[in-house]
Amino acid sequence: SHPYNKCVLTNCASAVDFVIIHWYPDGPPDQSLQSPTRIPGVASSMRSEINSYVGARASSVAILVTETGPYTNTGPAAALYTSDTYLAWIENGAQNVDFQELHQGFLAEGISGVADHAPIWGAYGCRMARNLASVGDTFVSASSGTTMVGVHAVRKTNGHYGVMLINRDPTNSYTITVNASGASLASSGTRYDFGAANFGSSIYPSSGPTQSTITGIGSSSFSITIPAYSMSVVDIPAANVPPVAPANLVATPADSAVQLSWNGS
Repeated sequence: SHPYNKCVLTNCASAVDFVIIHWYPDGPPDQSLQSPTRIPGVASSMRSEINSYVGARASSVAILVTETGPYTNTGPAAALYTSDTYLAWIENGAQNVDFQELHQGFLAEGISGVADHAPIWGAYGCRMARNLASVGDTFVSASSGTTMVGVHAVRKTNGHYGVMLINRDPTNSYTITVNASGASLASSGTRYDFGAANFGSSIYPSSGPTQSTITGIGSSSFSITIPAYSMSVVDIPAANVPPVAPANLVATPADSAVQLSWNGS
């Protein structure tokens, strides 16, 4: 508990509507890309302080992340950071997340050789997050057995299953097998990809996310390879069968496991 937070929240308890977090983890790319793993603890601590000092109105106080950015990092790492951070904050109760000043690593104002207002890493990171989840979708429990692969998952309002896998490794790809129990997956879905291949040797992307069809999906499993420094979203319809019990998905890279659980959502 921070003394400043206690002072402000105690004195504003009858009127406060929201609290603000500015989230700028520092450090080189490897540290920046691990920072989303800290978000659940930070969000939980903030919510605990609100509950302690606001009292009866605590449940009506929102958490807003009004600034975030990848520190001084650029290129694919900055895009991966953006998607991972946006989704992690929303998963953990933030009602909004805003990228840093729009012309600072989001839209290319005044960058030599890049058209003004061109989308760069932050914009494409946001677009990939949007490919996973939109308004009304429900985030579900997701955890990874390796810190090199981030994971987020949703059950969409249209009944589809959505999974984002983020390869934080700048060198190695991961081939991941996803095994689902309690879910009936369609045989094909839509895949979105963005990462190192969109940048080439530049720190600025030359193209946006690609979209393709992923086929060969079994009713309860599929495999997918995520290139180094890249992220993929897979959107899979439910099979054309009656709804079944809660789904438990296990995605297994070479030496780890990603756990995804749809608890009847």
